[in-house]
Amino acid sequence: MKLKSRLIYSYILVALLASATGLISYFYILTVKSNAQTLLNVQLVDQEKVHSIRFLLQRAKSNIREAQLQRHKDNFQAEKYATGEVRYALSQLHFVHQAWLQDVKRGMMEAGASDEDINTDLIALAQLGEPIWLFINNSFALLSLLESADPYQMDAVQEFNMVYASWLEQSRELQQILEKRAMLTKQQVDASGDRLYNNLNSAQTIYLTSLIGFLTAALLVAYFVIRSIIKPLSRLSDYAQQLAIFDFNKGPDFSRDDEFSRLGSSLETLADELLQQKSLMVTEIEQRKISELDVRHLYEFNQTLLNSVADGIFGIGPDGYISFINPSAQLLLGDKSDQLLGNPYNEFLSFIDMDGQASHLKANSRIDDVLYQKSVASKRSIAKLDTLSGRVIYVEYQATALQQDKRSAGVVVVLRDYSLKFDYEQELRLTAQVFDTLSEAIIVTDSKNRCIKVNPAFTMITGLTEADVLQQEPNFIFTEHHTQLFYKTLWHNLYAEGEWQGEIWSKRENGEMFPAWVKISVIKHNAAMTHHVITFFDISEQKEAQKQVKYLSMRDLLTGIPNRTLFQSRLKNRILSAEKSHQHVALIILDLNNFKDINNQYGLVAGDSLLKDIAAALGQVLSPQDTLARLGGDEFALVVPNIDQVNILEDKVARVLDVFKQRFMLAEEAISLSASLGVAIFPRDGDTLESLNSAAQFALQQAKALGEKVSYFHQDMNLAIEHKKQLTKALNLAVADNQLKLFYQPKVLPDTGDIVGFEALIRWQHEEFGYISPAEFIPLAEETGLIEPLGEWIILEAARQAGEWVKLGYTELKVAVNLSPKQFISARLAQVISESIENSGIQPSNLELEITESMLMENVESAILVMEQFSRQGINISLDDFGTGYSSLSYLKRFPIHTLKIDRSFVAQLASDNDDAKIVATIITMAHTLGLKVVAEGVETKEQMLFLQGRRCDQLQGYYFSRPVSALEATELLNRSFSNLI
Repeated sequence: MKLKSRLIYSYILVALLASATGLISYFYILTVKSNAQTLLNVQLVDQEKVHSIRFLLQRAKSNIREAQLQRHKDNFQAEKYATGEVRYALSQLHFVHQAWLQDVKRGMMEAGASDEDINTDLIALAQLGEPIWLFINNSFALLSLLESADPYQMDAVQEFNMVYASWLEQSRELQQILEKRAMLTKQQVDASGDRLYNNLNSAQTIYLTSLIGFLTAALLVAYFVIRSIIKPLSRLSDYAQQLAIFDFNKGPDFSRDDEFSRLGSSLETLADELLQQKSLMVTEIEQRKISELDVRHLYEFNQTLLNSVADGIFGIGPDGYISFINPSAQLLLGDKSDQLLGNPYNEFLSFIDMDGQASHLKANSRIDDVLYQKSVASKRSIAKLDTLSGRVIYVEYQATALQQDKRSAGVVVVLRDYSLKFDYEQELRLTAQVFDTLSEAIIVTDSKNRCIKVNPAFTMITGLTEADVLQQEPNFIFTEHHTQLFYKTLWHNLYAEGEWQGEIWSKRENGEMFPAWVKISVIKHNAAMTHHVITFFDISEQKEAQKQVKYLSMRDLLTGIPNRTLFQSRLKNRILSAEKSHQHVALIILDLNNFKDINNQYGLVAGDSLLKDIAAALGQVLSPQDTLARLGGDEFALVVPNIDQVNILEDKVARVLDVFKQRFMLAEEAISLSASLGVAIFPRDGDTLESLNSAAQFALQQAKALGEKVSYFHQDMNLAIEHKKQLTKALNLAVADNQLKLFYQPKVLPDTGDIVGFEALIRWQHEEFGYISPAEFIPLAEETGLIEPLGEWIILEAARQAGEWVKLGYTELKVAVNLSPKQFISARLAQVISESIENSGIQPSNLELEITESMLMENVESAILVMEQFSRQGINISLDDFGTGYSSLSYLKRFPIHTLKIDRSFVAQLASDNDDAKIVATIITMAHTLGLKVVAEGVETKEQMLFLQGRRCDQLQGYYFSRPVSALEATELLNRSFSNLI
């Protein structure tokens, strides 16, 4: 049998055994799985139907109770809806039972069950129909009795209750029957699983037996292959290695009649032939050695000559491939010889002639003419050469044809570097072009300072031509506008430093003077001065622009009146002047009331127009010595000097207030405005610009806080300012040293008293000032910018504490954090919240953000985008202090919020104010209609709690349950509920 046939039969045998083993195991397991899955589906149908009937029973029972309750409340519409739900559930009971019978019969037939088993199971299911029909009939009878009975007639109620009790007993019996059926089905599922496990064990045994048989057959096939193929191949391999090292001794025994023996005999015959040729080769090799020695001597001579030439030389064979290259050419081209030798020169080198007459020729055209015998040699030319490395050089080159035995042997190309000379020529051309195209005027003078060259820009600026100024001193630049001392200093500095630049008044041809920026440089050669180069340009437009920029930098761009910078400069000058003359200066800071509402209602463009009108109206009441400035937004400042005369300040304040008695036109509508004024006097209220400004600002804050039109600074306010400074300093240290603490006030379910969340509240106990209310230090933090680091710490700390409670098992607990307006618009808010969730290990749903309506109304669309981002992450958003702000339903339904918090001001008056009670009830109903939860804060009495409980408020928060407590005390509260207070 041939080797090929033996290998093929061996592979076929192994493949058949493997396929048989796999197919037998696969089909057996597939059959077991299919039968088990079909039977399991039948049993799962039982579970599903039992669950459906139990659900419909529960639905009928709950809606009968609901119908009875609504009938007692005279809510006939709700009663009708409940009885309709009962009838629907009863009708579904019949259909579910019938479908059950059909599904079980079809499933058992698919599973291959016997007719006896099918009939037994169907009879058991059919017997279940009798109690179901009895329950349906009794339920309809109960509904008829409910609809006909008078809920206020005692006999009718007693009769209904007796029937209802009997009906409940029957429903419980039916529930027990269903539970027994469900238990039987569970036992059948467990039995099916056991059978499947046993069948799989049997399949495993069959598979292992088949696998052992396959391995045994594979071992037998391997033994056959080794004995009949591997061993003969090994003997042949050893003999081949022997021949490879020219060992022609006798090989192994190849007497058998098979392929390997015949191959071995052929190798022995080949060895005999090689032995005969060996002696002939030795003689021929000796003769070649003598010839090669002569050739090597000649090659070495030529190579030495080629390497010693300074010019670059390379040869191109008749086929266009590079045949040799000398070191000078390698150095010039910058390419390695192994990259050029033996490769087509056209692919690596590109000679592009720079001769204008040859510009129409393609790259390498002159070399190609010689290579293809169109000419004997090319003329010496300048070319740009693109090399393999991407470097571009300029070379001077010539190509010459090679002849050998009167036949073409290729081309020799000789080249030398021309880059430095080419760059110098280019630089000269570029310099001339730049000189002619510069927008700055240039004058070149000789050592005696006489003009020898000017550029076109000189003529454009001065109107003088080159002919007008040649061989003249540049007096048209150095005019008599400057003194002799100025020019002596100029020339002294020029020769000392070698360069001078500065501003000079020059003159045009028509005599017009203009400012010019001049630069003069000295050119030297071998330490001797040879030329001056004077460059200058007209700076008239720049100086005019500088004046305009300086003016605009001191003016408010909207109104045209002085801005804060000019205002501070003038106020400082007025203070200095008043200090010298012992006079008084008044500073009035004016702020428009509710100007943001105007921007929101009419738009920013209309608001800017109104600010212009107000600035113009205020300008009408000024005297020439007064200064009116816009400090920013809707805030203005007025400086009134020399107020020592009687009633000057009072009269000025009255005239400013009169401005706001008139009505302003806005969007073709007359509107009224009001303003608050803060007044401070130098030096009584402040002897520096900063202290006087602080006093006026504080007086303005007092006016706004008290609702007055004007407030004059007085000495008592100094105490408040000093306290504010001390508090600001203390707050900075408190934030830096982590002196503030978080307390937690629980949120309670009104039905059970269970705690479902906490609100995190910041508290500050100072060593010197004692307890400081958040109402005092939170506005101060917002004013000083500390609110952002403080707010970030609150979020991180609240999330950390929430993580501790989640680890204790309170996974559904929510911790609410209040956001300030600056936090809400901060770009870092999203990052801080993400870090807090990641570091604490809580879910986004454990964190709740409390925001106020006023924060959202600053920029509604932007606020909605921010809230939607947090809502998509699963973070709850609560709208705090609801009812005290805008409370606009049109916005409320657009905000992606989850909870409304009723403000404590409404809750406090629930027992005594009927209007507040109606408002609270309306808010709860409206929130539930919108799908929102409601939290009432400020619950302090049992009456308030009972009222809110009766109105189905979702959560309660207040001192009735607990004051804000530390994290440790809050953990203790979680271990008990407030059920005793409900």
